[in-house]
Amino acid sequence: MIYLKSIHKKIGNTTVFSDLTLRFPDVGLYFLTGDNGCGKTTLLYILAMLDRDYTGDYLLDGEKVNGLTSERLDELRRKNISLLLPKGNLIDFLTVRENVYLDCKAPKNFLEPEDRSVLGLSGGEEILYALSNELGKNKKILLLDEVTSSLSDKNADKVMQILTDYSSSHLVIMASHDERAMHKGSIIRLGNEADSEYSYFNYRQSVID
Repeated sequence: MIYLKSIHKKIGNTTVFSDLTLRFPDVGLYFLTGDNGCGKTTLLYILAMLDRDYTGDYLLDGEKVNGLTSERLDELRRKNISLLLPKGNLIDFLTVRENVYLDCKAPKNFLEPEDRSVLGLSGGEEILYALSNELGKNKKILLLDEVTSSLSDKNADKVMQILTDYSSSHLVIMASHDERAMHKGSIIRLGNEADSEYSYFNYRQSVID
């Protein structure tokens, strides 16, 4: 379980989060949404333990993350967390097949992995190959940033069905503006826009139980 308590985050002179408190269970599908600049990607980086420049407490399965050594953070991240950004995370000097099977024995192949360069892949292809790899790692927590926005309706629907199934035994948290996807899970709207039809939570108001 993830528990963020009273997180305060500033970037320069801008306050991104003020007293942000969230609780995520061990499994489920959650969407982070809100206007540009509301902190969706920033929150993913905090959850991924890549951004440590904040005050407040982050607990993962009861262990307080902030204050841990870099070595212990690396260990927790390798064991528990996958993070996929909008442009994917493929390595240019590896083939598509090598990328898909990198640190992963059983990828979820949305496309047939080929022995060709990743250079020249479309944005949608890159996301599908990268997601195949991340799902195959079978980590407890999957963090995603706008991974369906570049996909066709057919592929977006396929990805969301896989993620919905995956979330029955894992925690999936996705930053997204894609309304094709957001009806599949629970919506967390960041910022001050609690009047949205999707909004049931405003980060300035406390906790998801």
